[in-house]
Amino acid sequence: MKKLFIATVLIGMMSSCVQYPIIGYVVCKEHVLEHMSNENARVISEASMIYIPVTPQVHSTPPSRVPEEYIIYVANKQCIRDIHVSPKTFKMFKLADKVKVFENSIEKIQ
Repeated sequence: MKKLFIATVLIGMMSSCVQYPIIGYVVCKEHVLEHMSNENARVISEASMIYIPVTPQVHSTPPSRVPEEYIIYVANKQCIRDIHVSPKTFKMFKLADKVKVFENSIEKIQ
């Protein structure tokens, strides 16, 4: 009986976890170029304010190819969320665009 009660409470708690859409502004766009895993990534960014130095890491595995990434950062007063998008979507958005983000999908708000 006790296990049944705990199971129903846990199921109830997990079903109540709903992610709400974030409405915010595009604050940064980054294009990470294709590189090998043993090299530092070359990043082309728009509106990046802070430089964060990258510390070298020792790899024990053979290097592999890391594909290109397109990242858009959306911010509101509560959080900053990074969204990995396609190249077409990356070109579609500009800095300071008002957007709606819901579970890694992004759309422009007029």
